[in-house]
Amino acid sequence: MGKKGNTLLFLLAMTALSVVMLVLIFALGFFILMALFSLVPSLSESQGAVAIGTLILFVGATALSFFLYNRIVAFLAEKYNLEDKLYPFLSPKSRRR
Repeated sequence: MGKKGNTLLFLLAMTALSVVMLVLIFALGFFILMALFSLVPSLSESQGAVAIGTLILFVGATALSFFLYNRIVAFLAEKYNLEDKLYPFLSPKSRRR
């Protein structure tokens, strides 16, 4: 399998990992958010607070998932020297003109 095939498999695996991380972070955050709302009765009665909390949680989970994705990719690229094994489609070393 060539560099393009390796790149495709790597991107598919990392995308699946990213989605799993997003779901897990959101589920954990939602559990914490609902526990917080159950502790403060005035917040749980307000539908607007729940909606805004959920929206902020989703944006935060997405940002954290993206951050972790980038850190994991950088770690794997350095540890396994992936620049030689993958097609350089987003490499900062490649200059597009």
